[in-house]
Amino acid sequence: MNSKNVNYILLMQRKLFGLTRRDLRGLAFEYAQKNNIPNKFNVEMGLAGYDWLLGELMDKYKFFPSRIYNCCENGISTVPNKPSKILSLQGKKQVGVLSSAERGTLVTAEIYFDTIGSFIPPLLICPRLRRNPLFEVGLPPESIVEYHPSGWTQSSIFAPTWFNHFLKYAKPSADDHVLLILNGHATHTKNLTLVEMARENNVHILVLPPHTSHRLQPLDVSFMFPLNSYYEQEVKNWLRIHPGQVITVHDIGSLFGAAFQRAATPQNAVSGFKNTGICP
Repeated sequence: MNSKNVNYILLMQRKLFGLTRRDLRGLAFEYAQKNNIPNKFNVEMGLAGYDWLLGELMDKYKFFPSRIYNCCENGISTVPNKPSKILSLQGKKQVGVLSSAERGTLVTAEIYFDTIGSFIPPLLICPRLRRNPLFEVGLPPESIVEYHPSGWTQSSIFAPTWFNHFLKYAKPSADDHVLLILNGHATHTKNLTLVEMARENNVHILVLPPHTSHRLQPLDVSFMFPLNSYYEQEVKNWLRIHPGQVITVHDIGSLFGAAFQRAATPQNAVSGFKNTGICP
């Protein structure tokens, strides 16, 4: 990045007018236009692309492929949102299918993988106040569980708990920096603790622009669909084995664990980064 742009950003920060990533992309577009620098920026929006920000980081820190991670949260319910299509006689209007009678209870899973196909054990947020070992039965090995009434990711959970879990496996150092790609969730973008911990531990965070995760987030592109499909299959199998019973939050751990083990293949991780154009 041009040194004038860097100095301008630092000046604005000191004056409490910190620039957002969108502001920075606009600044890059303006600089390229004024200096007749060839580019493929969005003329209508007057912005440099997300790939420009990514390219800046890649050029500066020369991340090894194994040092690029993506993290994303996924909601897991006792009642899957989309029932699978089922086979029936042509023209039959009512078709029976097993389903859980309980209203859906949501658990959030924070999932992470890298560009060479390795997965970090997930973190799950259970919608309870107190720990219950039943929920943790069947989870992927080394998974960690936090408890919060909402079942949603909280800033206080994401940092330091989640980030320390990430550091344990990523092991960044002064000579081996790590790139972490996140979506624009407020627990990521408006979390001062996370920003400070990342800076202190040689982790560079790149936040995706709003409404782009279906195209730019590796986990969304290649992993979430098979994970949710396998989870739905596990739910159906459970209902067949336990007729007349309902799935509770205490069953989610084993159901999710089985689905995760099936979906967490190196191929799914590698294809996510490839199909988003991040790596290779």
